[in-house]
Amino acid sequence: MYLPNGLHDEERSYILLHEQTHIKRYDHIIKPVAFLILSVHWFNPLVWIAFMLMSRDMEFSCDEHVLKKMNSDMDIKKSYASSLLSLATDRHILNGSPLAFGEGNVKGRIKNVLNYRKPRFWLLFFSIVIMIAVGIGLLSNPVIKGKDALGQIADSNNIPLSEEASLELPETSAAEILSDLSNLQFSIKRDQISDDDRETVVTFGKAFVNLYTGAIAEQKAVTFKNYISNENLLKYTNKMLELEQRKELKGEFSVIFGLENEFTEAEFKQLDENLYYVNLPFSNQGSGMSFKMLVQTENKILKIVDLYFGNKDGVDTIVTGHPAVRKLHDSKRWEDQEWVDGVFEKLEKIEI
Repeated sequence: MYLPNGLHDEERSYILLHEQTHIKRYDHIIKPVAFLILSVHWFNPLVWIAFMLMSRDMEFSCDEHVLKKMNSDMDIKKSYASSLLSLATDRHILNGSPLAFGEGNVKGRIKNVLNYRKPRFWLLFFSIVIMIAVGIGLLSNPVIKGKDALGQIADSNNIPLSEEASLELPETSAAEILSDLSNLQFSIKRDQISDDDRETVVTFGKAFVNLYTGAIAEQKAVTFKNYISNENLLKYTNKMLELEQRKELKGEFSVIFGLENEFTEAEFKQLDENLYYVNLPFSNQGSGMSFKMLVQTENKILKIVDLYFGNKDGVDTIVTGHPAVRKLHDSKRWEDQEWVDGVFEKLEKIEI
């Protein structure tokens, strides 16, 4: 650092404090490193802009530090600005080095000095809080979904693909959502369902679908006891889930399963006293996927007494028949043991 002749003591103190601030902040190291990055990415205009703004902010920041440090006893903004102007006009040699400090933008520095105001405490406080919040958000890792997570765990542990299904995934937000869905109970005010309960019943059906498809996508074991009370239907649903999880793991599905599904308008129809038919067609699947169910109440709690879930090629269609053929209208279907035995016999023959 060279100081020109003829400087007043006041000007010399400004310059020394300014340059000492550069040194304390390691600007003499940071700027060459930034210039090296610029040299590598010389073709990128954004890097040029970033380098120029960084250089400008370094000077502004050091100027502001001088004002803050020496401004306690008197207002030095005018004298400091005059010093900058004097040094700029007295310079006879142009230093074009991009690594030099304070060589350019004197006009901008003078404006910044004259407009400088000491930042208030609350402004600094909230700025720090915002930066911390943004930093935490940027450092957060995304949740790894079902099959991808299994694949990564298997790869890292050299586990063959056939053994992936037995792996337990670490707890994730998806697992918590599945747990919450499993524990939900839907009740109505009266003992029997009526048309006034349409919204509750449809929401009940959507929750079941999200639980079922989410369990497939996340390869998680879940319970449907809060949705189904008939033991035969519950056992069948669990078995169907197991088979479809295997299909999903092998990539044999043409549809996308997840925790959130979109539906077109639901069909809601009363079949009998306290028995309603609900059809929830998927709007985000292009293969005719739909969920159909029969719902009734047990002590004012909604329960599924029969269901169809899938498309023309799904497990449900293979073992119970397409709903266009077998119809969903009998609340006692899963109490017919002969019919139930036939369903499970077909299930055992499915190889995945």
